[in-house]
Amino acid sequence: RDVVDLIKFSEQFGAEPYIAVKIKGLGWRFLKIEQLVKTKRGFKIDESNFHSALDFDELMGLKQLRLSH
Repeated sequence: RDVVDLIKFSEQFGAEPYIAVKIKGLGWRFLKIEQLVKTKRGFKIDESNFHSALDFDELMGLKQLRLSH
C-alpha cells in the first residue's frame, strides 16, 4: 500500500519515485519503483537489482551515473 501511495503522490507532482534501501556493506541505495518485484502481499526488492541501484550522489546528480550492465 505504501508503494502505491508513493506512486500516486509522485504522479501528482511529476516526480519519479524511488525506494531507499540500506544494504549491508554498501550503505544507502535508491531503487526505481520499476526495479521492485510485485508479489501477492505487496512489493519486494530483488537482490539482482542492487548493482543498478543509485547512491545518494548519483540520485542527486552530484556525480556521473554508472552505465547499466
